[in-house]
Parts: sequence; C-alpha cells; structure tokens
Amino acid sequence: MVAVSRVSPDDLETRAAVERLGREAFPTLQGRLVSTTEHTLVARREGGIVGGAVLKIREPRPESRVGLVQWIFTADSVRGAGVGQRLLESAIEYFDDRGCERVLAIVEWKNTSSSKLFATRGFTPISTRETVDSYGLGGTVSLWWWLHYYIAPGHHLWARTLTTDEDGAENGSVEPTIANGKEATAATGSSHAAETVTAAESPSRRWRSAGRLLEAVIANVVLLWVVVAASSGVGTAAAHAGAIALVAVGFLAVRHLPRQIATAVDDGPWRYRSWENSYPFGLAIAALGGYLPMPGGLEPASREWTYRHKLDRLGPASFVSALAFVGLFGTIVAYGTVPFVDLSDRIERTVTTVAIVYVVLEILAVVWPFDVYNGRVVYDWNRLAWVLVAVPAALSVLFWVA
Repeated sequence: MVAVSRVSPDDLETRAAVERLGREAFPTLQGRLVSTTEHTLVARREGGIVGGAVLKIREPRPESRVGLVQWIFTADSVRGAGVGQRLLESAIEYFDDRGCERVLAIVEWKNTSSSKLFATRGFTPISTRETVDSYGLGGTVSLWWWLHYYIAPGHHLWARTLTTDEDGAENGSVEPTIANGKEATAATGSSHAAETVTAAESPSRRWRSAGRLLEAVIANVVLLWVVVAASSGVGTAAAHAGAIALVAVGFLAVRHLPRQIATAVDDGPWRYRSWENSYPFGLAIAALGGYLPMPGGLEPASREWTYRHKLDRLGPASFVSALAFVGLFGTIVAYGTVPFVDLSDRIERTVTTVAIVYVVLEILAVVWPFDVYNGRVVYDWNRLAWVLVAVPAALSVLFWVA
C-alpha cells in the first residue's frame, strides 16, 4: 500500500530524503537540480520513502492559477509498481484543491516511458499559440520565465485542464493504464507522447507537420542571419542574405533528410515537431553573436511507441546525418572556405564558427541538457558508431581552433 502526503516545509529530514532520492533518479548533471518546494509530495510504502513529486503554483495572470509538476521520481525498487501513477494523481488532486485551473509539465521528446505517465492521466502537448491564447503574451512570457521553458531545446509543454462538475467530481479523468517503465520525469528531462495514429494520418495533420518544418527552416535562417548581423554588421548580412539562407537550409537538410528517409519506410506515420519554445532564447543568443541550432525532430505520431524500440530507425539515420556533417565541416577545414556559396571572408569565419557549434552540439555533447541532438541518438543506438563519428568531429574542431 502506497501512501502519498504533503511534506511539511519544516520537516527538513524528509525533504532531504526526497531530494536524495530525486538526485539518484536522474543523470548527475540533471539530478543536482532537484530541490524541494513548499508544494512537495512524498510517497511511502511500509514506512519507507519510495517516491516524490516536486510541485509549484503560479498565477500567469490575475485569477488564473496553474500548477507545475516539476519533478516526479520513484525508487528503483518500485519501478513499474504504479507509484508514479499514484504521485501524479495526488498532484492533480493537490492542484485542484488549491484552485488551479490547469496543470503543466515540460516533456522531452525521447523519454517515452515518462510521457505515458502524463498522457494516460489526461495531459496533451500544447503549442505556443495555444499558450498565448490562454494567458496572453505577457502571461506566456511569465510562464516561460518561471518554467525556464525557453532554454529547453527538444522539450514540449504538456497541459491538463482541471474542471469540476456540479457534484464536485472531476471531469476528463482517465483510467490508469500506465505501462511498466521508468517512472521518473522532470521539467528538464521528460518526454512526450502524441495523438493517435488515426489523427496523425489525416491530411490536416500532415499539413501541420509540414508547416512546423517550414517554421523551423525560417526560424533557423533568421537565427543565422542575426548571428551574422551581430558579428559582421546588418549591411553585410543583408548583402549576403541569400547565401546565409542557403547555409542555414543546408545545415538543416544534412540533419533532417536522413531521418526523413529512414522514417518514411517505417510502420506507422511520423510527424515533425519544431522546438518553438526555444526560439526566443536562441534569438537572444544570436543577438550576442552566438548560435544555438533549433532543428526540431521527427517522432512517431502514435502514443504507443518507445524511444528504444525506434532506435533501429533513428540511430542509423542520425549516424548518417552526423557523418555527413563531419564530412561537410572537414571540407570547410581542409579548404578554408564554405563550399558552394559565395561569402565574404568575415562571414565565412562566422559561418565556420557556427559549424563548430553545430558539430559540438549535434555530435559531441551527449549529456543533459544537450542530449536531444543527433549525437545522443547515435550514442544510445551504438556506442562504437558514436566513437567513429565523434573522433573525427573532435579532431576537426581541434584542428580548426589550433
């Protein structure tokens, strides 16, 4: 029997125990961020602490209260035993009792076991447009700042609306059909599930996926243009706008096309999801002359999929993508110029720097928070394949820097 209760802010011993358990449930860098709040729940079984949920409450606009499930985690000994379900159900009840109209969670695309925990409790991904419609631009910015959502590439915002009927019963409840799996999720390390296959196969769904891809292309062209403008001047960037766009589209094509081809022959439909939440953060970095690629990614349209089971498609495709990019970057290093486009020397230096960032984030950085890029997919699929592409990538970067 699992009992869930709120941790008193004065109960320092329990809070410390919950934090220790949370830090053990996540990778080292991510786990160090786990800390309790005044809205923390603890799950106990036979007197021992077996799980926790760290919650937050905020008003993005007057008389509009939302709750955030920041962390949910369980002990290894009870994984798959429904403790995560019990914690999430208790969190929803906790927020409902405190007048929250909506519950939010930030979900990373590839942690599919955690996504099922949210999806089967009535959560669905919502877009930036939907967030603005609900809370206005000011409320959305407030939420983003509070969630640090704008600095989470590869993550999506999930929400569940809380409503109560006249008898006091909650509407929209979902039967507990959680699949066994790792019941640990966080605002900075979760995953997300999708709508049903039937919905995904509709023409409107395919058009929305294509629209998201076009949106990502435009966003990344703008980001690269701003980087060049910040480093070389607006006039120079404007004079080479076409070439800059070609470079940005080329970077995205090298990353995206292998996955597109691999998933086109897979069973069931896939869709493209942009990383729209991080565009403002990327734009701020670009204005300072830095670059954070926002390529987005493909994922199955069905909720019933697991990241590990799809690595036979994603892994080889990501390896080909990474290998192609290393080859492209190696060509730039060998010839000292960007092939196929006419750029000034100053812009070429900027583009080369951007390419180095792309190589590092796409291939070499396989730890949180950059584990949503291709390198991590290759690393998870085949360690040797990752070494084969990471070594020349690192050598190329070192050679250029030297």
